Amino acid sequence: MRFTNAGYHSHPRLAHRACAAQPAAPFLTSGQLSKETGLPQRRIQELVPEGLPAYQLDQRRYVYDRDEAVAWLTEHGHLIDPYRAAIKRLVDEAPPLTAEQAARIRAVLTGGA
Repeated sequence: MRFTNAGYHSHPRLAHRACAAQPAAPFLTSGQLSKETGLPQRRIQELVPEGLPAYQLDQRRYVYDRDEAVAWLTEHGHLIDPYRAAIKRLVDEAPPLTAEQAARIRAVLTGGA
């Protein structure tokens, strides 16, 4: 596989960076990154214009530095720790607290239980 010197995706809003002829970091295709992250391949491709770090191979194909891509996806909320996601789902699905429940929780947290 031959890399061009095009660097990052050439979208005008994105910073350009030179791409070495033989990159040292492990590069993944969008399909491989999709399998690793659980995001659909099409979504990964849609995120490139939004700033997902990608190296352009030719007119249509990109590769992704695994560490850069995962860091960007995590920072921008596309990858969430499964435990945090489960907790968030539980909290979001819980019914609102009654005034009495809120008062009890407030008492426990302030030491007045």
